[in-house]
Amino acid sequence: MVSGVAPSKPSEEKNVGRELRDAGRVLAAVVNVVCSMAAVFVALFYFGDSVTRDVAMKTLLALGGALIVGVAEGWFFARDWLFDVPSFEKRSAIDHAPGALPPTKAAAKVQVNASDVPRINKQPEAEREK
Repeated sequence: MVSGVAPSKPSEEKNVGRELRDAGRVLAAVVNVVCSMAAVFVALFYFGDSVTRDVAMKTLLALGGALIVGVAEGWFFARDWLFDVPSFEKRSAIDHAPGALPPTKAAAKVQVNASDVPRINKQPEAEREK
């Protein structure tokens, strides 16, 4: 009856710390979405007085804004979970801006004064290449 089930290996045991960290991240994401929706609801309800004095209309306006924020946040989280997007920590700064040169300490110290620009532009090309 259980002959087709592979025995578990010690290397396949779940790491409790990793599970707790992942659960904490999901909980933080849910709290973030709920707080964002609540903040938009309160803001739109408060500033709804400039549109109408009717409490029902202000409530509908605030619920609509909160719903839009909830859908947007849900889309961003679903996109991150569904699609394999490389994280920024794994990529170097050069990968983010293709064609850009890596920053150096010497480049940070270079200053060009406005009075130097006309003199630089008047130099012959042979001297500029040096």
